[in-house]
Amino acid sequence: MITLNLLHVLIRKLYIFAFNKARYIWYVIGLILIFCLFQITHLRFLVMLSDLLDKDFNTYEQFHLLNEDFPEENQVSIFINSTDGQLKQKQHCLIIDWLNKVHLNQFKIYKIYSSYGQKEISKKKNGFKLQPILIPDCAKEYSNEQIANQLSKIAKGPSGHILTNIEKSDIFASFYLRNLSEDKVSRFGHFDTDAFEILKNSFNEYVLSKDSSLEINWVGIGTYQYYLQKAYEQMNVLNLLTGLILLICFKIVFNTWKSGVVLLSTYTLSITILYGLMAFFNFPVDSLSSAIPIMILISTLEDYIFFLVLFQKSKSIHLSFQKILIPSFYTSLTTCFGFLSLCLSDLEIIRRFGVICALGAIIEWLILFLVLPKVLMILKSRKGILNLGFLNPSLLSLINKINTFHFPKSVAMICLLPFVYFIFNTNSELTIKDSPEAIFPTSHPVPQATQKLLNSRGWKSEVSLVFQGHVGQDEQSQYIAKIHNKIPEFVFHESFYEIENYLLDGVNTPSIERYINRNFKYSNFSERWLSSTSEYERVMLYSNTTDVVRLNEISSEVQ
Repeated sequence: MITLNLLHVLIRKLYIFAFNKARYIWYVIGLILIFCLFQITHLRFLVMLSDLLDKDFNTYEQFHLLNEDFPEENQVSIFINSTDGQLKQKQHCLIIDWLNKVHLNQFKIYKIYSSYGQKEISKKKNGFKLQPILIPDCAKEYSNEQIANQLSKIAKGPSGHILTNIEKSDIFASFYLRNLSEDKVSRFGHFDTDAFEILKNSFNEYVLSKDSSLEINWVGIGTYQYYLQKAYEQMNVLNLLTGLILLICFKIVFNTWKSGVVLLSTYTLSITILYGLMAFFNFPVDSLSSAIPIMILISTLEDYIFFLVLFQKSKSIHLSFQKILIPSFYTSLTTCFGFLSLCLSDLEIIRRFGVICALGAIIEWLILFLVLPKVLMILKSRKGILNLGFLNPSLLSLINKINTFHFPKSVAMICLLPFVYFIFNTNSELTIKDSPEAIFPTSHPVPQATQKLLNSRGWKSEVSLVFQGHVGQDEQSQYIAKIHNKIPEFVFHESFYEIENYLLDGVNTPSIERYINRNFKYSNFSERWLSSTSEYERVMLYSNTTDVVRLNEISSEVQ
């Protein structure tokens, strides 16, 4: 008890000191604010998959090693179909012309992998050549039946489940975008949003503007990163909109704009300092910490409403703040300790979230109780009566009616039944949606395109099975067969050997075989399976799930 009383005395002395010596407090807050405003420009937002992946994940090191040998972090893909059903030659040639233009003109794209890149041996008078299977020459005429046969041939190949759909009526293209250079790295990382936007706009300009019957869907890691970055950019607009709505609500409830302006000013000061300190301590904004502004706003709103209620009764700023000083301190203290307990988590993203929330709770309390009281007193002394508004009489009457209304006991007992049901219904399970596209609403382009990918091709995510050094075809085939037998989620696979065998099918001339081997192995196309920087090689496994928990289980099963 003595210790608690001493703590209460210290808190009150701190409050009185801040009230009587406000100039010193303001100097300190002002210096901190200036420092934070300079730091806030360095605040990072985690968008790229390499940044989002927690360092405490078992797969973190594996992912970074994979990305060094097979850089696909900025891959964006498109699949195109026609509302009329089968794509016609004119539409194919329009798309081919666009692919050639972006490959030649868009220096930010270093590799394209598409349905039109799948090749086969074609005999000539004086030899042979490798030519595309699908529309090898737009100068020639191909019937709809010929095009259907070409797509069927692609569908039967090792990459058929990627390059066209189950109905063999659409095409697929992947673009590998270059990272931003070190001097141009933005607060969102190395991902080049402009490159993706240029690519999308060029398709709209060169293709969609000439044929509106085409349907497109963008997928891939780069697409996910693009829309996540856009979501972060929209976050400021949403915060401003939330503030505006709150301002209007205060006007309706208290019949004045002043109360809302005071609240938002206090909140803005708190969140600015918090973001500045986050930047200084290198705490980025991620999918968890992006919710912190609304949490700080709610915390500020709670304390401020209690002050307003007391102020309307006593008309004393000093007395009103003193009455809620200790209760609010304990509320912030328990909130702080609650979030700091997250530091015991195994994951860095959760530990970081706990520290940031605890810091925010401290800052909100300090600003509200060490800065705001004196500011309001100065405003009152200059303006006379400080009109922070009075509760709308109609609303006050409604609140009083609600407070005096008592539900019958029978109604209360009925309301308890759902709780009893859930307590004793042990068969119930909490469903957790832990897949990347679940971060967006179902109406968003990312989950919609992912679902269409699943419906049209039977898969929606890629998994890499990486082998160190050269592994023979027989041994690799044995691994793949065991994986397919054990794990039903892997519906397709793609390997260097199978592509090579496909290209060499029917070839019985040594010179042609050497030519194909040489051109295939040392082309950009083979870098999909063979690393150009090391001895690693991989098999692409295509999964019908993106659920993180299940994929982790699959990883353990494969190991």
